[in-house]
Formats: sequence, C-alpha cells, structure tokens
Amino acid sequence: VVGGPNAFERGGYQGSSLASMLPVSVGEGQQRATNIVLVVDVSGSAEEGMRVQKAAALSVLEQLGDENEVGLVGFNFQAYRAADVEPLSENRGRLEDSIRRLRAGGATDIASGVRGGGELLGDRPGSIIVVSDGGDNPDEAAEAAARLSDRGIRVITVGAGQRLNERTLRTVAGAGGGSYFRATETTRLGVLFGGAGASGGSGLVILDRRSFVTSGVTLTSSPSSFNDVSVRRGADYLVAGGSGQPALATWQYGLGQVATLTAHGEDGTLDGLLQEPDSLLLTRTTNYVVGDPERKATGIVGIPDTRVGEPTT
Repeated sequence: VVGGPNAFERGGYQGSSLASMLPVSVGEGQQRATNIVLVVDVSGSAEEGMRVQKAAALSVLEQLGDENEVGLVGFNFQAYRAADVEPLSENRGRLEDSIRRLRAGGATDIASGVRGGGELLGDRPGSIIVVSDGGDNPDEAAEAAARLSDRGIRVITVGAGQRLNERTLRTVAGAGGGSYFRATETTRLGVLFGGAGASGGSGLVILDRRSFVTSGVTLTSSPSSFNDVSVRRGADYLVAGGSGQPALATWQYGLGQVATLTAHGEDGTLDGLLQEPDSLLLTRTTNYVVGDPERKATGIVGIPDTRVGEPTT
C-alpha cells in the first residue's frame, strides 16, 4: 500500500477493513518520547566482554533523546535495579556513571533481565533495550518478552560481547515486537528514540538490513512528506525518515504479506524512490508482497515477454 496526499489519514483508511490489514496504524503518529529501561547483561558469560558490553550500553544511551524517561537494570541469574525511570535530561550523567560501575559475575538468565525491565516500567508503556551476548536458552526469555509485548511494551535487543549468540537475541526481540541490533548499529536507535543518531534531515534511514526487502539496498532520495502513521507491534519497521517518521513497514497477515510505503514527494509521487539506486527498494518490496505464487503448483506454463507481431513460443 503506497502513501500520498490522498492516502492513509487523508484517504479515509482509519476504521476501514483495509486498515486492519496494514502493518501501521493510521492517523496516530509515531511517538517520540517514551519510557525506556536499559537492561544490561553482567553475568559470567559476559565477563570477558564486559568492556564491550559497557561501551555498547553507553552507545545505546547516547541514542536516546533527552525527552525520554530512562531507567537501568543489570542482570545475571537475577535482575537488580540500578536506576529508576526518570527524565533523561536530568539524569544522563548519573546513568552513564551507573553503567560504568556495573560488575560482572554469576550465571546468565536473560528472562530475569526481561522481567526485571518490565517490573521497573510497571504500568507505564514503553520499551526495554536488552544489551547482552545472548549466552542463554531463548525460550523462557522469549516467553517473557511476548508477555511484555501483550502489555504494550516493546523489547529490543543489542548484541555485544566476545561470544555472541545472535539467534537468541533475534528470537527474544521478535517475541517482544522489537528488533535486534548489533553493537555497531546502535545509531539506528537514535532514529527511533530521538538521540544522536537521528539526523533530523529528510533522508531515509534503513533500520534493518537483514530483511529481504532492504538487504543490499542503498537509499539516496529525500522524500519531503510522510503520512501520519505509527508502526504496529509485531510489524517489521524497515525504513524511517531522518526524524523518525515511518517510511516502510511490513508484516505477515494471515497467509499473505503486506507492506506500507508512507514516504512520498510533495506532489504525491514517489519522487527519487523511482530512480536508481533507490528503485531497488520498490522492486524488493513488490517481490516480498507477491512472494512466489507458483511455489506449490505443478504443470506451470511460462510465457516469456514478447512484442506485438512476434511469436511467443
């Protein structure tokens, strides 16, 4: 579904049958300020890479804008509160100091960290950002993340450490309606949470390069307009505007796949997205939605492209 001046919030989509199928909510806008708990793995499995863990946690904190309220939880086999959820504008220095003072030791239980982050948030909606090497079984942690997602809390994971288990971290993030980022990708969190990584410009930012849609894609265009939407929990938030506006989101709907492209030019066209190299994003998105309609079929007859007056077989 492609956006424009006559689509989504200005096209009567809200409350329609179409709206229920989309990976974005119409006319709700993407919230910038939120409640966040930074959950840092200090277990024995993380001890060798504790310097990397702390650097990653500090990098994550840098990507959180001052308008957010942020708390800190450390965990090994259990979670402990290191800092309450308070305005970051007043407590950034104290949080940085608390992260630097974290000490490693004990067994690893990521589920305890996820639950601890949820307990610190309490009844407030928001996000939990887990910084870990993923050295644990993902099942219990994924269940805890899924329960938080049901409460409106998104679980994001950041992989950092000497022995990194990305499979566990992706599983936990997926169950929690969030995304997984490597420690080298934390600037993308700035687009989501208004920190140092948010350029504030009009260029597009790819948030997840592991998707089929965005893998190998380069974006150079700067659409000037975005529809007023927010990405639903459980959807894949793939591309954003420089100030955090949703540009491309996808998800599974029933047996099919749906994508919404909500960035456009002032004239309602797709502007530079129609030109190379950006046009590859449109090709990939179309391929994702269509899928392979012949994957379970037999006896398919293929007809190649042809011209008028030329034989096709």
